[in-house]
Amino acid sequence: MFPSGYTKYASASKKQGSSPEILLARYATRFKMAGQLESISLLDHSKDSENLYLHVMRISFAYSALESLEEYLGKKVNLKNLELAKQIRLCSTKTKSFFLTQSGTKLENQLSKFFTFKSDSDIRHFCTAIRHSMFHGQFNPYSSGLNSKKGVLLMERVEKMLFTSMNETSEILFLKLAKENK
Repeated sequence: MFPSGYTKYASASKKQGSSPEILLARYATRFKMAGQLESISLLDHSKDSENLYLHVMRISFAYSALESLEEYLGKKVNLKNLELAKQIRLCSTKTKSFFLTQSGTKLENQLSKFFTFKSDSDIRHFCTAIRHSMFHGQFNPYSSGLNSKKGVLLMERVEKMLFTSMNETSEILFLKLAKENK
Protein backbone atom coordinates (compact mmCIF):
# COMPACT_ATOMS: atom_id res chain seq x y z
CA MET A 1 0.00 0.00 0.00
CA PHE A 2 1.21 3.49 -0.79
CA PRO A 3 1.66 5.99 2.05
CA SER A 4 -1.57 7.73 3.07
CA GLY A 5 -2.51 10.58 0.77
CA TYR A 6 -0.15 9.63 -2.05
CA THR A 7 -2.82 8.42 -4.49
CA LYS A 8 -4.79 11.65 -3.99
CA TYR A 9 -1.65 13.66 -4.67
CA ALA A 10 -0.73 11.57 -7.74
CA SER A 11 -4.27 11.86 -9.14
CA ALA A 12 -4.36 15.62 -8.58
CA SER A 13 -0.98 15.96 -10.32
CA LYS A 14 -2.20 13.95 -13.32
CA LYS A 15 -5.36 16.09 -13.57
CA GLN A 16 -3.07 19.10 -13.86
CA GLY A 17 -1.15 17.38 -16.64
CA SER A 18 1.95 16.71 -14.61
CA SER A 19 3.54 13.81 -12.82
CA PRO A 20 4.30 13.48 -9.11
CA GLU A 21 7.65 14.89 -8.03
CA ILE A 22 10.31 12.24 -8.69
CA LEU A 23 11.55 12.14 -5.07
CA LEU A 24 8.00 11.72 -3.81
CA ALA A 25 7.24 9.01 -6.35
CA ARG A 26 10.47 7.25 -5.36
CA TYR A 27 9.56 7.59 -1.67
CA ALA A 28 6.05 6.20 -2.23
CA THR A 29 7.30 3.28 -4.31
CA ARG A 30 9.97 2.34 -1.76
CA PHE A 31 7.49 2.72 1.09
CA LYS A 32 5.05 0.45 -0.73
CA MET A 33 7.70 -2.16 -1.49
CA ALA A 34 8.99 -2.24 2.09
CA GLY A 35 5.49 -2.36 3.50
CA GLN A 36 4.35 -5.15 1.22
CA LEU A 37 7.29 -7.44 1.88
CA GLU A 38 5.33 -10.14 3.70
CA SER A 39 7.69 -13.07 3.93
CA ILE A 40 11.00 -14.51 2.91
CA SER A 41 12.10 -18.09 2.60
CA LEU A 42 15.66 -19.08 3.44
CA LEU A 43 17.14 -22.54 3.14
CA ASP A 44 18.56 -24.01 6.33
CA HIS A 45 17.20 -21.20 8.55
CA SER A 46 14.65 -21.43 11.31
CA LYS A 47 11.31 -19.64 11.06
CA ASP A 48 12.51 -17.26 13.81
CA SER A 49 15.60 -16.37 11.75
CA GLU A 50 13.48 -15.84 8.64
CA ASN A 51 11.14 -13.62 10.64
CA LEU A 52 14.04 -11.57 12.01
CA TYR A 53 15.55 -11.16 8.53
CA LEU A 54 12.14 -10.09 7.23
CA HIS A 55 11.83 -7.28 9.78
CA VAL A 56 15.43 -6.17 9.30
CA MET A 57 14.91 -6.09 5.53
CA ARG A 58 11.68 -4.10 5.91
CA ILE A 59 13.45 -1.60 8.19
CA SER A 60 16.31 -1.34 5.69
CA PHE A 61 14.04 -0.78 2.69
CA ALA A 62 11.87 1.64 4.67
CA TYR A 63 14.98 3.60 5.61
CA SER A 64 15.70 3.97 1.90
CA ALA A 65 12.20 5.42 1.49
CA LEU A 66 12.84 7.74 4.43
CA GLU A 67 15.96 9.11 2.73
CA SER A 68 13.94 10.05 -0.38
CA LEU A 69 11.26 11.75 1.71
CA GLU A 70 13.86 13.68 3.70
CA GLU A 71 15.66 14.73 0.54
CA TYR A 72 12.40 16.20 -0.78
CA LEU A 73 11.57 17.88 2.53
CA GLY A 74 15.08 19.23 3.03
CA LYS A 75 14.93 18.15 6.67
CA LYS A 76 14.90 15.07 8.86
CA VAL A 77 11.69 13.27 9.79
CA ASN A 78 11.10 12.97 13.52
CA LEU A 79 12.10 9.49 14.68
CA LYS A 80 11.93 10.24 18.39
CA ASN A 81 10.25 7.81 20.74
CA LEU A 82 11.52 7.66 24.31
CA GLU A 83 9.85 4.35 25.19
CA LEU A 84 11.26 2.61 22.14
CA ALA A 85 14.68 4.18 22.73
CA LYS A 86 14.62 2.75 26.28
CA GLN A 87 13.75 -0.70 24.90
CA ILE A 88 16.61 -0.48 22.40
CA ARG A 89 19.04 0.42 25.18
CA LEU A 90 17.97 -2.74 27.03
CA CYS A 91 19.47 -4.83 24.21
CA SER A 92 22.21 -7.22 25.17
CA THR A 93 25.82 -6.09 25.22
CA LYS A 94 26.31 -8.45 22.26
CA THR A 95 23.69 -6.57 20.22
CA LYS A 96 25.07 -3.15 21.07
CA SER A 97 28.61 -4.29 20.32
CA PHE A 98 27.54 -5.80 17.00
CA PHE A 99 25.95 -2.60 15.72
CA LEU A 100 28.79 -0.44 17.03
CA THR A 101 31.54 -2.53 15.43
CA GLN A 102 29.70 -2.98 12.13
CA SER A 103 29.25 0.77 11.68
CA GLY A 104 31.66 3.28 10.23
CA THR A 105 33.40 5.68 12.62
CA LYS A 106 30.85 8.50 12.35
CA LEU A 107 27.85 6.19 12.82
CA GLU A 108 29.66 4.31 15.59
CA ASN A 109 30.14 7.59 17.49
CA GLN A 110 26.50 8.61 16.99
CA LEU A 111 25.25 5.19 18.07
CA SER A 112 27.55 5.17 21.10
CA LYS A 113 26.09 8.50 22.22
CA PHE A 114 22.58 7.12 21.72
CA PHE A 115 23.36 4.07 23.89
CA THR A 116 25.01 6.28 26.55
CA PHE A 117 22.63 9.23 26.88
CA LYS A 118 19.39 7.95 28.39
CA SER A 119 17.51 11.13 27.47
CA ASP A 120 18.17 10.66 23.74
CA SER A 121 14.90 9.48 22.23
CA ASP A 122 15.94 9.61 18.57
CA ILE A 123 16.17 6.07 17.17
CA ARG A 124 17.56 7.28 13.81
CA HIS A 125 21.12 6.07 14.42
CA PHE A 126 19.90 2.63 15.45
CA CYS A 127 17.81 2.42 12.26
CA THR A 128 20.82 3.56 10.24
CA ALA A 129 22.97 0.86 11.85
CA ILE A 130 20.37 -1.80 11.05
CA ARG A 131 20.21 -0.72 7.42
CA HIS A 132 24.01 -0.46 7.20
CA SER A 133 24.59 -3.95 8.57
CA MET A 134 21.90 -5.48 6.34
CA PHE A 135 22.87 -3.84 3.06
CA HIS A 136 26.60 -4.36 3.64
CA GLY A 137 26.10 -8.07 4.24
CA GLN A 138 27.17 -8.02 7.89
CA PHE A 139 23.84 -8.81 9.53
CA ASN A 140 22.97 -12.25 10.80
CA PRO A 141 20.68 -13.24 13.67
CA TYR A 142 23.28 -14.92 15.86
CA SER A 143 26.07 -12.33 15.54
CA SER A 144 23.62 -9.49 16.15
CA GLY A 145 22.34 -11.08 19.34
CA LEU A 146 18.78 -10.63 18.11
CA ASN A 147 18.11 -14.34 17.56
CA SER A 148 15.29 -14.59 20.05
CA LYS A 149 11.59 -13.78 20.27
CA LYS A 150 12.60 -10.65 22.19
CA GLY A 151 14.90 -9.59 19.33
CA VAL A 152 12.17 -10.13 16.75
CA LEU A 153 9.71 -8.16 18.87
CA LEU A 154 12.15 -5.25 19.12
CA MET A 155 12.63 -5.20 15.34
CA GLU A 156 8.82 -5.26 14.88
CA ARG A 157 8.54 -2.21 17.14
CA VAL A 158 11.32 -0.34 15.34
CA GLU A 159 9.70 -1.16 11.99
CA LYS A 160 6.26 0.00 13.14
CA MET A 161 7.61 3.27 14.52
CA LEU A 162 9.58 3.97 11.34
CA PHE A 163 6.58 3.38 9.06
CA THR A 164 4.26 5.38 11.33
CA SER A 165 6.62 8.39 11.45
CA MET A 166 7.08 8.42 7.69
CA ASN A 167 3.38 7.96 6.98
CA GLU A 168 2.26 10.72 9.38
CA THR A 169 4.80 13.15 7.93
CA SER A 170 4.09 12.37 4.29
CA GLU A 171 0.30 12.28 4.63
CA ILE A 172 0.25 15.94 5.67
CA LEU A 173 2.52 16.79 2.74
CA PHE A 174 0.54 14.78 0.17
CA LEU A 175 -2.81 16.23 1.22
CA LYS A 176 -1.37 19.75 1.05
CA LEU A 177 0.09 19.13 -2.40
CA ALA A 178 -3.13 17.49 -3.64
CA LYS A 179 -5.09 20.56 -2.52
CA GLU A 180 -2.63 22.89 -4.29
CA ASN A 181 -2.96 20.87 -7.53
CA LYS A 182 -6.78 21.06 -7.70
